[in-house]
Amino acid sequence: MSSEVVLLVPTCLVNTFLPEVLEAARKVLHHLGVVIKEDPELTCCGQPMYNAGLQEEARQAARGFLKRLARQTGPIVFLAGSCASMVRVEYPRLFAGTPEEGLAREVAQRTYEFSQFLADVLKRPVSGRFPHRVAYHPSCHLRRVLGVDTQPRTLLDALEGLERVPWPDEDVCCGFGGVFSGLLPSLAEAMGRDKILRLRATEAQAGVTCDPGCLLHLQGLLGDEGPPMLHIAEVLAQALEATSNAPAAAEGEGGEP
Repeated sequence: MSSEVVLLVPTCLVNTFLPEVLEAARKVLHHLGVVIKEDPELTCCGQPMYNAGLQEEARQAARGFLKRLARQTGPIVFLAGSCASMVRVEYPRLFAGTPEEGLAREVAQRTYEFSQFLADVLKRPVSGRFPHRVAYHPSCHLRRVLGVDTQPRTLLDALEGLERVPWPDEDVCCGFGGVFSGLLPSLAEAMGRDKILRLRATEAQAGVTCDPGCLLHLQGLLGDEGPPMLHIAEVLAQALEATSNAPAAAEGEGGEP
């Protein structure tokens, strides 16, 4: 079987704050035989402006982003459900009636969020060991806009030793919400702290999400008190490492990931 060639898009938050998530995603995709292309010239997809209702400003920001995506053939894989949903779902609407409408629709059809690509396109779970109790947070854009919900759970459940526990009221927003947390920071913080209380009640050793925005928001409120928030790519990469270093991994079981 020939290798899948994908354009991997870290997104702004990963590029700026979470380079470890990008490295983890590279490791997982390489392990699965995927050939990775990256474009360091990609900027913002226009989602912040779009979410704020600034349609024309969003189109201006998105136009160059769209054209750079279109230069690459094959699947486009995003490390954030919100950014993937922007391109896959919102771009055809944003560019409707413009010269870029056809391009937006074509690019949208081959755009995927990371866990969606692994589960629905590659259809191969990662074989690895992650002996920890985790709770999964389904981010709003990923679940409600992109329609991705079972895929990350399936990937997590395939890992040896992982115990996934329900995050109470998991469908409640964590408070990040894109521009929402910038416009209403006090309310966003209160929502995040409520989410953290529910996470700690599960006694999970880590919270897991597919969106760097949710991850940064909750991790900032958790601070050093834990449990840590992890991107799903980090969990899968750590599982691969634990399998390749089995004796050392066995010695360290039981603590925080």
